Amino acid sequence: MGVLSHMSKNLLTDAAVKNAKPTTKPFKLFDGGGLYLLVKPNGAKAWRLKYRLGGKEGLFAVGTFPDMGLAESREARDAARVLVAKGIHPAHQRQEGQRQKLAKAEARRRGELLVTLRLRPDERQQAEALADRWRTSVGEALRRALAKAARQEGG
Repeated sequence: MGVLSHMSKNLLTDAAVKNAKPTTKPFKLFDGGGLYLLVKPNGAKAWRLKYRLGGKEGLFAVGTFPDMGLAESREARDAARVLVAKGIHPAHQRQEGQRQKLAKAEARRRGELLVTLRLRPDERQQAEALADRWRTSVGEALRRALAKAARQEGG
């Protein structure tokens, strides 16, 4: 018997989730293991996970229905509970993943800019002309990179 099996009762069905109708006040449909579906008065349905870490209650936004179905939300619950068992807040883990994704995108962008610096003189002139026309942060970054490359080539 697994660590999480005693907590996960899987009380909801796909039909119950799909057919949950909004009322004047938000209400919760519990599935087990801390997972529940929050049904809001405007009809929005959001998966949430209640957990305790370090003696404090936490709440993790798992996803929204219908973007995330019942089976997916249960998988996310189980993965989040493994993190909690290791002392990690699920939301912090997701934020770290998003930070890493942004850092990779920024590194790719910088790499593309560095490729621009390895141009023949006539191509460099075209890049400088483009940088002059672009009144954006990209144009500014290109101008700085071109100036730095010129300093490195000259000295």
